[in-house]
Amino acid sequence: MKRLFLYILLIATSCSEQKVNDTNFNIDFSQLDTGKLTDKATKDIWLGASLVCGKKDFVFYKLGITPHPHFIKEEDGNRFLQVMIPARCYDPIVGAQWKIPLVPQDEYYFSYRVKFEKDFDFIKGGKLPGLAGGKANCGGDVPDGYDGWSARMMFWDEGKLSFYLYYPDQSSKWGERLFLKNSDKDTLQVARGKWHTITQHIKMNTPGKKDGIIEAWFDGQKAYSQDTLLFRRDIKLQIDQVFYSVFMGGDDLSWTSAKDQYICFDDFRVSTQMTNP
Repeated sequence: MKRLFLYILLIATSCSEQKVNDTNFNIDFSQLDTGKLTDKATKDIWLGASLVCGKKDFVFYKLGITPHPHFIKEEDGNRFLQVMIPARCYDPIVGAQWKIPLVPQDEYYFSYRVKFEKDFDFIKGGKLPGLAGGKANCGGDVPDGYDGWSARMMFWDEGKLSFYLYYPDQSSKWGERLFLKNSDKDTLQVARGKWHTITQHIKMNTPGKKDGIIEAWFDGQKAYSQDTLLFRRDIKLQIDQVFYSVFMGGDDLSWTSAKDQYICFDDFRVSTQMTNP
């Protein structure tokens, strides 16, 4: 029976003053106790966040029926979030996806640090967080320019990275893969056991024009840029959320690992202006 015990988190931080109407925020884990990440700590920080899927399974791990997936770890004096992806699990059925509201804007920068553990098996790939708007289309729901869009990141086999973009002009029902490249135009790959910084920049298009911008930086170096996108046909559709999405998959067991795996996160930042990527 298909059952995914994938668990993701919302995020907690030392920055307890964050408000839902903030356009800029920084989130880290320096003031949290190590161990399991509590629901209270999560909800105190990510105000207004909503679980996208897996509500029943979310209750299961709260009751101890399945393992708790979210932990605060410490290394060299730094505390960070560790997310467990259980063996033989794929897709976000168990609380792996959240929507964190932002003040609607036409332009945002979003960055975070990520580390795949030293023995991480990328298999065929999986999802990482990104910006989104409206209904944050995904799962084969092609945007029409009025309902929504999403720009999550993805990791692929051997640690390759891409945008996973849902927008009206996508060439496939299952989104558009926009691979990040290094200065030699080779596809970027993350190194296991090393912290990397991913920064994305989205600027919405003018309705009626294909002038939307999508950019990415990897460890401070420009890795993708395009300025001819159509995200919307209606001025009311903006960037209004962080689409927090972390899981293996894909839609079948061929995307899964035979062992429990761990991805670590730290230093989430949202801003209306470019900071150090």
